[in-house]
Amino acid sequence: LYLMRRRSFGNHIYEVRLKKDVRQLVLRGYWDSGNQLRDPYTGQGVNILCHTKAKQFLDETKDRIRLVPYRSLGEQEGLLGVTDVDELILCDGDARVKIGHAAIGIADPGLLERKEYDLILHASVL
Repeated sequence: LYLMRRRSFGNHIYEVRLKKDVRQLVLRGYWDSGNQLRDPYTGQGVNILCHTKAKQFLDETKDRIRLVPYRSLGEQEGLLGVTDVDELILCDGDARVKIGHAAIGIADPGLLERKEYDLILHASVL
């Protein structure tokens, strides 16, 4: 049962590239059909990036961060810091899915650390 669940889980992990200005970050993203969070200001689906990777990739002096309200299990009224990247590229074998001006939420510290992935992809990405 564990191996079957592990195999199923592994099928939802993809290589993802984030690009912003001249910066680029390559990481592993988990496609989560339950991630339905949308930015109410732009209507974009929000992908959620690990706090540690966000600190490495984002520039606090240049990147504009807006607060987006959300609800999740255990959190009735939260605010998530969200910024836009120039491009999100999801690699699925030879196929590539490119999303321009993708919304990236910054996870709370510890939420995604020590996982097999660094980014939770929005359900609409695939």
